[in-house]
Amino acid sequence: MEFVRRELKGALPRPDWWLVRPDEIIAQCENVKKGKKEIAAYTPGGFPVYVITYGPERPVEREINWPSATGSPRPELYTLPGPQCLMIIGGVHGEEPEGVMAVLNLMSLLETGKDLAGNPNPELVKLAENYRLILMPCINMDGRAISPDCYVGGKFEDFADLVYTRLKDGTQLRWPQLKEYYPMPMDQVERLGTYYNSEGYNIQLDAAPGNICTEEAKAILRVAAREHIDLFVNLHSDGCEHIIVSASLHYPVNIETCKAIRKVWLKVRGYDPETDYCPSTQTDIDNAVELATGAPSFTFEFGLTSAPSHERLVDEGYGILEAVFRYGVDNVFADRRKIAGKE
Repeated sequence: MEFVRRELKGALPRPDWWLVRPDEIIAQCENVKKGKKEIAAYTPGGFPVYVITYGPERPVEREINWPSATGSPRPELYTLPGPQCLMIIGGVHGEEPEGVMAVLNLMSLLETGKDLAGNPNPELVKLAENYRLILMPCINMDGRAISPDCYVGGKFEDFADLVYTRLKDGTQLRWPQLKEYYPMPMDQVERLGTYYNSEGYNIQLDAAPGNICTEEAKAILRVAAREHIDLFVNLHSDGCEHIIVSASLHYPVNIETCKAIRKVWLKVRGYDPETDYCPSTQTDIDNAVELATGAPSFTFEFGLTSAPSHERLVDEGYGILEAVFRYGVDNVFADRRKIAGKE
């Protein structure tokens, strides 16, 4: 596959600090000094998938996985001592760079005290110091390599033409019909959409037990289980900013935790705290991570097509990070005794 970036006509020029191309992501990860970096996987296109960690490592006092813990009298043994551990990932879909920017800005704040635009956010930095952070800035580097830098100022139809798959018979596979294929039938594809890695896999949906197909999804699950994470946040983009809490294949206690985090987020953003949440019945990588670790998980959607500026998208990222960090100061993300139904 040839990795040629698709330009969105009419989109506003990206600011100098809007660093979302693969070479820029790699440079930011390689320049980490205060955190620790590792390459957890390589994409089919040969791009590295980075894991950046901050905060003290938590000692593993005994070997136990979450399924075993749920059957034991003491499921709390799965939780490691030390600060709560948050895992935040971005860029699962190539055309959604906002999550990439949120993670890279957080990294920059933790490294230098300023974000990529040179703005300080000492309050967010102080909140972040309460946690062990596991950051994966861009999961789908293949899709990111061919995607526009951002949507801001563009028209949806022009954007859709760039990001959806077109088959050789002229059919354009749009959402949600594009989910009727897994993976994309590459022998029928004229131009692959940007949801996918270069082999046609939608990593968000690579969650079938015993049949995880992509190295990217395997890396997410492997790192989450290794770190015994306490919360999983998956950053995506949609028409407007919102939190998606699954209504199926999630522990009931964790659904309530995510709803509580959502209320904090609504308050942080100045939205109506009584607004109904957006449930989903889709089975995806969020579910797989939760079943592997017991940790609550949710997807946050940036306002890809509604944000008037790149600065607004940065603010949206800070809003969800602040809400998560604030909630965890006074609350346990993963009460594993309750999650496992032991009390």
